Amino acid sequence: CIPRGDVVVVGGTYHEESFDVGHTGDEVTRIKRNAAAFYPALAGADPLTVWTGLRPVRHAGVRLEHRRAGDIVLAHNYG
Repeated sequence: CIPRGDVVVVGGTYHEESFDVGHTGDEVTRIKRNAAAFYPALAGADPLTVWTGLRPVRHAGVRLEHRRAGDIVLAHNYG
């Protein structure tokens, strides 16, 4: 759950080697149930919107590291 002002972003699915940007009612139901278990105030809340996006995959595994760029610390966490 990621609070963003007056809304909360929840969810996520993983489908290896899939480029389908659709979603199913079962996936939405599972995400809602898991979000409410994590944050009970979301129980009974209806989604404002449901959307699907694609993320690249790193077959080498997760990249979790940091480096300095002048006075700024950059964190890499993806894959």
